[in-house]
Amino acid sequence: MSLDGGRPHVVVDGGVAPRPGYLRALARVTKRVGVLQMPEGHQSLNWLTPIADRVEELLVFGYECEDLSALQHFTSLRSLTLVGRPHARNPPLTQTASTLREYAGPWFPALDPVLASPALTTLMLEQPPRDLAARLTAPLTDLRLLSARKLATVPDLACADTLTSLQIAGGKDLDLTGVAAYTRLASLSLYGRTPLTSFAQLTRSPALRRLFLEECYAVDDIDALEQLTLDELRVVGRPESLDPRFLRTARELGVRRFSAPSPPAEGRARR
Repeated sequence: MSLDGGRPHVVVDGGVAPRPGYLRALARVTKRVGVLQMPEGHQSLNWLTPIADRVEELLVFGYECEDLSALQHFTSLRSLTLVGRPHARNPPLTQTASTLREYAGPWFPALDPVLASPALTTLMLEQPPRDLAARLTAPLTDLRLLSARKLATVPDLACADTLTSLQIAGGKDLDLTGVAAYTRLASLSLYGRTPLTSFAQLTRSPALRRLFLEECYAVDDIDALEQLTLDELRVVGRPESLDPRFLRTARELGVRRFSAPSPPAEGRARR
């Protein structure tokens, strides 16, 4: 009945579709549903219709979703997680957008009403489109962009006045110029061998307090780090792939919560 590490779920892992009465009984205990594998003979979520008006959190894992049209019946849905590539012909999630507060999963055309909804505040988007700024107008506070190979710069989004946390993974030669537009940004995380053009633009983010860098390299203007007022700085990566001067500058900042790999010479001395 539950997924590891979380509150109780109605969990479905293939096999025969649960009977409506059984689903209703479980829905009295929890408003969360996790679908690890679709029931036999089902390519849509129609079998969940008996409890659709009670479900607030829905997680659907590991399958090619052929039909999301049943989501229009989930009138209380607040959080949706999809793992897998939804079918491109799914109808726009217009009714779902009116209640959804959180979405995690890939971008697909039917998702656009959700991205434009004033209700959405938390978004984890895989493979964001190149024209993300035109599609994403929700007043987000937390944004994570994964497999963001089509992004060459931090996008200038409508949530510039509301966003407090931003994560980007997989950007190509990422230009941080756009960060300056986010006046309330307190946390910035960059993952996955993301080449950065410069740190200088971060000095124009007065609210920035947490910076997380994983396998980021080819950094210029590292002296700009000294102008930041950080509470936390985390640097992750192989020491040989990081600029020694960058690591030295980072260590000398005196950030209260700081971690970084030791330079190769220091590591050998400790052994």
